[in-house]
Amino acid sequence: MTNKELFNRCVDVAAAVFNIPHELITGKSGKREVVEVRRIITCYMHAMPHNYGCGVIAKYFNKDRTTAIYWLTSGSTFYELDLTYKASYDLFVINMEKYNA
Repeated sequence: MTNKELFNRCVDVAAAVFNIPHELITGKSGKREVVEVRRIITCYMHAMPHNYGCGVIAKYFNKDRTTAIYWLTSGSTFYELDLTYKASYDLFVINMEKYNA
């Protein structure tokens, strides 16, 4: 699976799980719930065995690499401290595993 295919699969699953349109996730929206989904996707892709870099992930969101770095660092902090974010991330991972099965 290529980087782009994995990214599209992540966005499709996130759109279904969080009920946010695909175009909104990949667009320019700065709404909190959309940014949280982007953060979840970034953390998930970075944690993959291939360890996708922040530059690659940011390119698909049409963002700077530093934005993806921020999503990654804040995502790991939120995962440890915010139970709502942790539940959302875990729900996304479970659905990704179902989708890949």
